[in-house]
Amino acid sequence: MGEAFAIIYSEKKPKAVKAAKRALEILEKNGLRGVMMNAREAVEKKIPSDTDIVIALGGDGTILKAVNAISDDAAILGVNFGRGGYLMEIESDMLEESLEKVIGGEYGVEEAMMLYIKLNNGVIGEALNEAYISSNQPGNILNFKVIQDEVKLLEFPGDALITSTPIGSTAHAYSAGGPILDDRLNAIVLAPVCPLTDVRAIIVSISRPIKVEVLGGGEMQVLIDGWIRRSVKSEKAVLEVGRSERTVKFIKLTTERGFERRIKKRFGYED
Repeated sequence: MGEAFAIIYSEKKPKAVKAAKRALEILEKNGLRGVMMNAREAVEKKIPSDTDIVIALGGDGTILKAVNAISDDAAILGVNFGRGGYLMEIESDMLEESLEKVIGGEYGVEEAMMLYIKLNNGVIGEALNEAYISSNQPGNILNFKVIQDEVKLLEFPGDALITSTPIGSTAHAYSAGGPILDDRLNAIVLAPVCPLTDVRAIIVSISRPIKVEVLGGGEMQVLIDGWIRRSVKSEKAVLEVGRSERTVKFIKLTTERGFERRIKKRFGYED
């Protein structure tokens, strides 16, 4: 029967919808099994557990949703129909030739780490990019304390704290003044957002989990990868962030690492 495919597309991008239909036609022409669904449906219903390859058509948000809809063994080919496309392997005009390569087995796989996030001892999600910890009320200041192995790493009042993976370090953490990390590092970025004291982003090993204590009145929230949101009403919340046992597998069609591609996009470098 060959490999099983799933095509996940952004329903907000008409060109991605059209391309998804064309991709399904190519798969069926080659006698391969494929299902097609938009990103929202994929999150709600999940894709078949025996799926081997996911074709994600849209922007980075489509990838971040697809990650939560697939099995651990499936590999993702990202096709960029968005503005940034930092997580995407190819641009939209390369879809057909790239799909033929994938069907022919002419590809490699690159793995990316994920983080698990616990809130008050309960797991609330896993992040490929980042977790953004803030007040539910814009402008409200929270007090953050970050601890690892009983050693205080950061303590500050501010708007938010971003905990970012290497692959997410070119996203919001970078915009908040954080460094960009090579994907091969077993480390994360802790990036304060609008701190009221003189603290800056730091890099820490994630070989051991970190604990984040959040103090402040009202309701605080955790936003994972820009779409998973969890809130809690408490004077104090305690989060644990650690390296997940799960990784995300990205299909590679060139020898260029994903890290190199994201650097070029972020800094506007030309080939």
